Amino acid sequence: MMTFALVTPEEGKYYRIINQNPEKSVNTGGQSYGFAITENTVNNKLTAEAQAGDTKYNQLWKYTKGKLQNAHTQRYFPSLNISQAGYTNTYGQAITLEDKGKYFLIKAGNQVHADGSNTIVGWNDANNQSNWWCFEEVTVDADALKAVQDQYAEQQDKKHELEAIAAKEKTY
Repeated sequence: MMTFALVTPEEGKYYRIINQNPEKSVNTGGQSYGFAITENTVNNKLTAEAQAGDTKYNQLWKYTKGKLQNAHTQRYFPSLNISQAGYTNTYGQAITLEDKGKYFLIKAGNQVHADGSNTIVGWNDANNQSNWWCFEEVTVDADALKAVQDQYAEQQDKKHELEAIAAKEKTY
């Protein structure tokens, strides 16, 4: 497993949040990389997926006012219920970090956990490696990120328009 210096997130910076369970990692060129918390931009579900480059914005999170905001969708990390899939939202849950020396336990209602299917759920077991996370700071190209965010916003507007049309047609 690739080891990271323990980085405490700072206001306004972007991070990839990486699971420290060696069973949730990919080996590339002799180096092992943990899975990163990723937001599905279609249904807003949180999963742990193999890390991609710094332009996979749905794997990048901005630390802002004690909350985590997805770089791609600008939606926030939710409060997590035990064993229920987490979906981002527009208001977010303040997180707390418990420093364990080589990793953090992240609490958003409950501890952030990558379950057996790599879905992000709430769980409370500090000894479970699927609850162990680190933050990798990422430098973001502001113009490229803005273009991705604008494209996503446009797609969402079109999606809402189609949903409104479909709802209207159901009433007729």
